[in-house]
Amino acid sequence: MAAARSALAGRGAATAARRFGVPARPQLIAGGPSGASFLFFRLHSSWFSSCLYFPCNFWLGFFNVFKLLLVEPTKMELSYLIGDEIVSDWIPKPDVEFVAFADRVVAALEADEAAYGLVAADTLSLRAALTQLSNALGASNVAKNNATTAVAAKDARRAEFEGLLRPIVQRVQVNPNVTDAQRTAAALPIRDTVRTVSAPIAPRDLVAVSDGSGVNSLKWNANGNSSGVEYVVEAKVGPALDFSTVDVTRATSYRHSGRTVGQLVNYRVRARRGAALSEPSNVAGVHV
Repeated sequence: MAAARSALAGRGAATAARRFGVPARPQLIAGGPSGASFLFFRLHSSWFSSCLYFPCNFWLGFFNVFKLLLVEPTKMELSYLIGDEIVSDWIPKPDVEFVAFADRVVAALEADEAAYGLVAADTLSLRAALTQLSNALGASNVAKNNATTAVAAKDARRAEFEGLLRPIVQRVQVNPNVTDAQRTAAALPIRDTVRTVSAPIAPRDLVAVSDGSGVNSLKWNANGNSSGVEYVVEAKVGPALDFSTVDVTRATSYRHSGRTVGQLVNYRVRARRGAALSEPSNVAGVHV
């Protein structure tokens, strides 16, 4: 059967080379453990594309090759070409599957050493190595299971310890009698108990617009001040020399009503945080 397959593959290669003059390289290889057949084809893409133009008799022969795969217990080996070397991946990758596969191979070779052209030393070395591999795999699985259990136990103990530690440390941190030196000795963070208040920034881009009925609308840019900052709206009305406070707001806009129509009013705004007061904004004037 193997000879027939090889001959058929050879005729396919010869036909491709003769008709198209391309470096066609189909290769058929038979044989394998436990009497299983392994079939390999290596085809250049140019030759395979050229097969589209082959006459019917070629395709009939090609079909016969694949029919052998369907009617016999075969195993197709996926292979790829690196230079002139076939690199195969028919050996199972998972350890458990590989050991089962290897045991089947060795058992078949042991059962009929002479038929495979082997001697006792060959199969004995394979069996010894396989036994060591099986033992190592079993030990590895046990170690993995033990490690998983140990990690889970460790995580549980850590969570339990942190649950006890955190409230105790919190009590230490709020204890006024504990010094920073003691906190450092216990590897605890030293916290600044004095709240640092940043100075407010002068607002910018103040604009004042009158609606003609005694209401002036003001709007300005916070210029980076936080939402907790207050804004002091100041005005200088008519011939007054100094600004006076009109109102305080947390918004960045304000409506100043009740103004006398035709009167000039100059405005400015300061930012205030606590007792700290910023420099004034630009001055915006408007005639009511």
